[in-house]
Amino acid sequence: MNLETVPDIDETTQHRLLADEQRRFVITSLQTARSGVDMTLDEITAHLERAAERTRSEHIGSRRDLRCRLHHVHLPMLADAGLLDYDAEKKRVRLGAPWAVTASAETP
Repeated sequence: MNLETVPDIDETTQHRLLADEQRRFVITSLQTARSGVDMTLDEITAHLERAAERTRSEHIGSRRDLRCRLHHVHLPMLADAGLLDYDAEKKRVRLGAPWAVTASAETP
């Protein structure tokens, strides 16, 4: 995960964005998805729950709380930074333009 490929994100913002495990997971999930494929809020929530189970992470809380945090905090924060596009009304997420090019180049 390299924010240096994204223009106009200073080091302080990079650290703030990547400080949270859930935001890192969202970015990684979108990067590993096939290029141009949207993910739903429910899909990202389910992926994050499975990752938490594998790592025995206890701090994600209930599914409802996790979904709420993603919808109101993490996804808007990442969208504001230009890392992803989040349609809050449709609850669909897509990798932002700067990384979409990088992800498509890395996808076989």
